[in-house]
Order: sequence, then structure tokens, then C-alpha cells
Amino acid sequence: MPSAGSYIGRVDVTIRAYDPRDAADLADVFFRSVRQVALSAYTAAQVRAWAPEPRTAEWAHGEASDGRLVLVAANEDDRPVAYIDLEPDGHIDRVFCAPEAAGQGIASRLYDAVEAAAREQGIRRLFTEASELARRLFERKGFAVVERQDLVVRGVAIHNYRMAKALDLTATKSGRTRVVSIDDETAAVLRQRKADQAAGQFHAGDSWRGTKDGYVFTTGWGEPICPDTVTSLMTKLIHANEQLPHACLHDLRHLHARLAAPLMATAIRHANRKDLSKLCAVLQAQ
Repeated sequence: MPSAGSYIGRVDVTIRAYDPRDAADLADVFFRSVRQVALSAYTAAQVRAWAPEPRTAEWAHGEASDGRLVLVAANEDDRPVAYIDLEPDGHIDRVFCAPEAAGQGIASRLYDAVEAAAREQGIRRLFTEASELARRLFERKGFAVVERQDLVVRGVAIHNYRMAKALDLTATKSGRTRVVSIDDETAAVLRQRKADQAAGQFHAGDSWRGTKDGYVFTTGWGEPICPDTVTSLMTKLIHANEQLPHACLHDLRHLHARLAAPLMATAIRHANRKDLSKLCAVLQAQ
């Protein structure tokens, strides 16, 4: 059985909405994607348990017509070679690509289209149960792993990942983005925080109150933390440690505490350089 990488030739596709005439092709894409593409991440026994036999057009149409949005990537003959869906609550149930179309960025294009549709619908949170292969796609798109799920399907052990992503439906004041360089240690901490927040958001469900803002640090329900609270905590921390000089929170914006003092002074326009150098030296010694 050929692998996804053994197919040669690019497939040109058009992204469009599902049509009932696509049902048989969607059933075929699902079966061949599981049985062939998924073999790069799962065993033969696992993919047989996942898709023991070809699905019918009736099965595919039944799912595609239950109120969810289904987008397909159609080839030059207008036949689907990949598809993705989006349920009204933000759940992405399926994203599958035929072997001859795999590895060409088609699933990525489908995801981008479905996220755009979710934003238009005002959906603030996307979530899915991703296979080992799909996990890579969703991580590239900003999803965080909530948890690994170890399942038994038709007597065979198999796993997937619950993943989630908050959609920021607000625009920045300037319409621009800012890139800040951080070290690997801080990046790892922030990734873990993102995963923890995704897990909390998933379990909170409709009770989550802050998904529209996209804040990294929030209350347990996703609401933004009052700036006065952060300022108060920082003041208490400084007072509790006699080695730390006085420093204003405003002076420390755009900073990571472990940056070298000269870089800190350069990065901050309004900082007290003497105090910041002392603070950095103390923190680096901790």
C-alpha cells in the first residue's frame, strides 16, 4: 500500500462549500486517508479498527447535512480530495485528505478557510480531537493540547488529542502586530501556560468569559486581571525582598527579567537605568 509521500504530482484545488453530489467522494477520502495516510503515525491494526470498511455516500451526506459547515478542496474535475467541517459550537470534527493530495498544504488551506468562517460567525473557541497527524496541523495553527486520550476502538488501543484554540475577535488599536524575542525557557513557560489555559477554557465551556480578549494571564474564568492587582503584587514582592530596588511596573514593560542589563536599558524608553540594572543583576543571581 503506498504512503502519502509516494504520490508524485501537485493537485490544484479550489476551496468551496459541500454539495450533496460530493457525498461519495467524501466517504472515499475519509476511508483512504485513514487507511493510507494515517499509516505514517498508526499501526495497520489501528487504522483497520478506525476504518474497518469503506463508508457510504449516505453516511457522508448524513454528517454533512446535520447543520455543520463542510468545506471541500476540489480538484480540476471538481471532485473533493480533502475536506474539513465546523460545527456550530466551534467543534472541528473531521479534516481528511486523500493520499494523492497529502503533504501539499491543502489541509492548511482548508483550516484557514474554516477559521475565517468561524470568525464571521462570532465563534470564540475552536476545539477538536486530533489524530497524531492532525495534531501537527492544529499546533501550527495555534491550538494547544488539552490532553491525550487513550482509547480502545473495536478492541484496539489507539490515541488522539483533545485540542483547543481561543479566537481573538478584536482588532489591535493600531492594526499592527509586534514581535518580541524571548529565550527558550520563557517560551516553554508560556507554551505550558497556553496549554493550561486551553484546558481550563475547555472545562469551563460556556462559563468561560475571556476568550474574546486572548489574554495570556487571566482569572480562573478567563477575565482580564485588574492592572492594580498586578502592581500591588509586584510592590509586595519588592518589599518582601530587601535586595530588590524599587522599580515601577511601567518601567518593566516589554521586558523579560533575565535579559542582560544593557539590552534592558536599550529596550525601555522610560526606564530608570540604574534601578533596572540592579534589578536584573539580583534576578539573575536567584
